Amino acid sequence: MPHGGAVSRGIGRLPETLTCERVSPAGVTPGEPVRRCKGPMTVLVAYNESPQGEAAMRAAVSEAVRRKQELAVLVLTPQVGTAVPASLAHLLDTVPNTVQVAPITFRAEQADVADAIVDRAEAVSADLVVIGSRKHSTVGTFLVGSTTQQVLLDSPAPVLVVKASYA
Repeated sequence: MPHGGAVSRGIGRLPETLTCERVSPAGVTPGEPVRRCKGPMTVLVAYNESPQGEAAMRAAVSEAVRRKQELAVLVLTPQVGTAVPASLAHLLDTVPNTVQVAPITFRAEQADVADAIVDRAEAVSADLVVIGSRKHSTVGTFLVGSTTQQVLLDSPAPVLVVKASYA
């Protein structure tokens, strides 16, 4: 993690081993290796205690079920201790047993939110990143929030942006 954006805690069902190798396949610009991974594929959700965070969590669980992939959760609100927020614990209780949940991670207090999301996506080799987005003012409807925009531009995986009305 180049920015030190997330702190892992031992909460959740442990993932299988992930083995990656750096390769330069045909069609890729020389000198820019890509990663080919064998192991659990992952849906990462950036969660905070808000309607947008809850919507993102529900969408991520739905995607993990549909894709038959592991679910990784990054809590964006820095936490004191190892306690999972009650609202997140409730949502985790609804995750089907068919979905493997990686240990919950928390954004470090000094880390930028977008950097923490991108760093965690890289760390878990995410195949999809799910984030919530709030409604913007009339002027803001033509612009994407700065955090959302940075994640969209820097993410190593496709990003699903979910409105709070998703349920």
